[in-house]
Amino acid sequence: MAERRSAPRLTPATELSARVRAFLPARVVDVSRTGIQLELSSLLRIGVACDVKLSLEGAELRWPATVRRCRATHFGLDENGQKVLFYRAGLEFASMSDEEWAHLERFLIKAQAEGAGLELDHRDVLEGQPQTREPDSPQRTGPIKVKVDTSRFRT
Repeated sequence: MAERRSAPRLTPATELSARVRAFLPARVVDVSRTGIQLELSSLLRIGVACDVKLSLEGAELRWPATVRRCRATHFGLDENGQKVLFYRAGLEFASMSDEEWAHLERFLIKAQAEGAGLELDHRDVLEGQPQTREPDSPQRTGPIKVKVDTSRFRT
């Protein structure tokens, strides 16, 4: 079967929180240019329009989105220690500007580099040529690797 996704997904290296409809807390599972997959303790109705908000490095990013799928996945503890049923929801962005995507992508790349014990020089990100260096070592150049979850891609 042919790949249906129009954009590859990026998986955050660290816990990344979001809010749906401004009040529902969620955890970002993965994100792409066209949508986001969230884990949350509330069922979202398919076809409903909502907003997704992320706070990244002091900036709040918000995108209008539509719920495309939502299914129960497992039981777990919420932020209050209560046992709840968790859901995975796939939301499709109505629109995302190039600037917003670049900001989000830079954040995910930076988090991935920090999670791997590497530092990212902010000048390299701004120039669009990411370079990595190990702490307290001479600068070396090379691409930053971002984990792309391909386990659900259909071939």
